[in-house]
Amino acid sequence: MTAQSTTEQPLYEDCGEYKAYQRHVKEGTEIDEACRVAKNVYAQELRERNPGLRARERRDAAARGRALTKLAKKYPDDFRDLMADELERHQLEVSS
Repeated sequence: MTAQSTTEQPLYEDCGEYKAYQRHVKEGTEIDEACRVAKNVYAQELRERNPGLRARERRDAAARGRALTKLAKKYPDDFRDLMADELERHQLEVSS
């Protein structure tokens, strides 16, 4: 599965393939449109092959949210510090 991008210069030779998307994530590089499309195509195909996957993903996301809420209540100072660190890191990624 390959997707083409007309607006961005690809970072990797295989940009537009799911494996290139995975490399972007692993290396922390900006994800180009071709790789974003390839990832979405892969995810859609995976859901089509596994009909119960979407329901499991929703269930797991809800459980993760509840667990984060409980952790935030149990360790408010640590949670606040972690959130601040992540927001700062994200802001640095966006601005660079």
